[in-house]
Formats: sequence, structure tokens, C-alpha cells
Amino acid sequence: MGCVLVVDDEDLTRATFGMALRHHRLKVWEARNVEQAKELIEAFPFAAILCDVLLPDGDGEEVLEAAHNKNPDTPVIMMTGFPTEKSRSRSQKLKAHAYLKKPIAIKDVVALISSAIGTGSAEPANPLADQVIPNSDGVNQIYPVPLTLEERELLMGMVMHQLIQLEEYNTPHALEGKRLLGGIHEKLKKFK
Repeated sequence: MGCVLVVDDEDLTRATFGMALRHHRLKVWEARNVEQAKELIEAFPFAAILCDVLLPDGDGEEVLEAAHNKNPDTPVIMMTGFPTEKSRSRSQKLKAHAYLKKPIAIKDVVALISSAIGTGSAEPANPLADQVIPNSDGVNQIYPVPLTLEERELLMGMVMHQLIQLEEYNTPHALEGKRLLGGIHEKLKKFK
């Protein structure tokens, strides 16, 4: 199993990609800036790195360089909501595995990382097949651990907080996030 580093200053983006990769049985570390990413790269070997180009304390190219200085074979996937020819060229020159324009479909990122690190299928493993519960929308859900009332309330609060934060954005990524969080909110209400 590979360990992946996700570097993005946007909490929702970082958390979303992190959760998706964990769902596919990958270990994930997260960093919100260049400094954190460099510290993690020094401390741990990563099978792959997913990194935003624009970060608050520098740019993702610094992360790409740090990763390749430690291990030139580490696939580093660069992503940005503001692509430029200069940035793309620089990433290619530094041997980025890929240069992606946001918004990016989660399944595409998971497939790209799975392919880059040789884990094969981008489909998640399901060791909890005996605990799969059919859902009303036709998608099977895994509920391996029942939540206490306190845990459900906390999760509900977190979902509501994210929904409120997304209200100010009208990007395709934010709209998809609102749709998904709204669905989670409705499912959580049923468990009260």
C-alpha cells in the first residue's frame, strides 16, 4: 500500500482528495503549504504527491523539487485553478507526472494516482462486504462502525459548516461539493 501526500491550501479540496484516496486504501498525509510539505517529504517516503501550484508561502514547484531531490522517481501530480503556460512548462521541465486544471473529478485523480504508483484498479477494496447496506439511491454503503448520537451530531455540524462555507462559491467544484454534502446531510438526518 502506498502513502500519498496531498498539498493544497484549500481545506475542502485537501480533505476531499484525502478522503477519496483513503477510501481506496491508500495512506494519506496532508499539508496546507510548502513548508509543511517539505517537512513531510524529508520525514517520510511517499509513493506519490498531489500538489496545488499556488500555495500561500510559495509555489508547488518547490514541493516538486523537494520531492525529486529526495527521490527522483516519485510521481508528483501538479494541479491548479489558474493554469499558465509558464507554470505548465516549468512543471514539465521539473518532470511532474501530470499537470491538471481544477476543477478535477475525484475519480480521475484517484485513477491517475493508482496508475502512477501501480496499485492497479481505482476501484476501492471492500473488506467489509458483509456489512454493506443497500441505500435508497441504489448505491451500496458501508457502515462498519455505528455512530453514537454525539458522533452523529458532531458529523452533522461539520457537514452544515461546510455547506455554509460553500454557499459563497459558484464554481463547478463547489456546486458538486454542495450536492454531495447535501446528500450526506439528508442521510444523517435519517439516523437521528
